[in-house]
Amino acid sequence: GLFIVFENPRAIFRIEEMAVELDPYFIGGSLGWHDFLASTARLFKHDPNYRIPVKADPNIVINHIKESHLILRKSLDTFGAIAIGGMYGTLYEDGNPKSFEVSIIGYIKDVITQMKRNLDGFWVAHPNFVRIGIALVEGFARYKDNPKDNSLHELICALVPNPKEQDPLLDFVYGPDVDGLDEEDELYERGV
Repeated sequence: GLFIVFENPRAIFRIEEMAVELDPYFIGGSLGWHDFLASTARLFKHDPNYRIPVKADPNIVINHIKESHLILRKSLDTFGAIAIGGMYGTLYEDGNPKSFEVSIIGYIKDVITQMKRNLDGFWVAHPNFVRIGIALVEGFARYKDNPKDNSLHELICALVPNPKEQDPLLDFVYGPDVDGLDEEDELYERGV
């Protein structure tokens, strides 16, 4: 089957059309932030009102890619296809606990955000993230099925034992996703 990377601002509005053309081989697609924002910047390079989000922003997926994720999910639901988000790319320095803490907090936020958006998965930047990612997805699924299940809470507390970091992270995990754009706004498509 074919799995398509929709990391282009024009493609995001043509997902269903492409899926129809690729039938019966189409099985799903993904949308990550890095290439999507880079191609958007190229598209709007002569527009003085466009500003690309800062790549160093650890919350770039949380704050700037929500609508694209929702469009991806909605478009692929029509076909029963797989919808995958992007890749968390901040790796930690081996043997440095503070580096691990910073990296894992961002990774947890990224994974949980994509699960809140009902995506089926995400890419990983390093093999060390695979098992943790699977555990986060499983913990999130258990919590969604039964809000009294503590698996996700226990996992996060084990990964981030620092109480100063734990409380805000848990608030984020159990809180709502960021506000999205208003689909009725005349600038909605531009905002995406």
